[in-house]
Amino acid sequence: MIDFRLQPTESGTRLIQTFSKAKGPLHGRIISNLVLSKFGSRWQKFMDAFKESIETDLAKRGGLPREGGGLSAGAIEEAPAASLVER
Repeated sequence: MIDFRLQPTESGTRLIQTFSKAKGPLHGRIISNLVLSKFGSRWQKFMDAFKESIETDLAKRGGLPREGGGLSAGAIEEAPAASLVER
């Protein structure tokens, strides 16, 4: 299982990723472990490209929003869970 969390910081937002071993039937755990081991070697490249994409977009927009603009820290913390609610 891979869990992602966004945590507001003074200078932006921190992306926290947590990996854990799969639980459940043996065949599911074996497949999960194989997939994660193959994917793991590419993970850092993906995260570096993601970071570069975010920083490029931020530069095109002229930097961080002014104080008092944008989303509150509470709204940022609630956004991931809110996105999972069925509509």
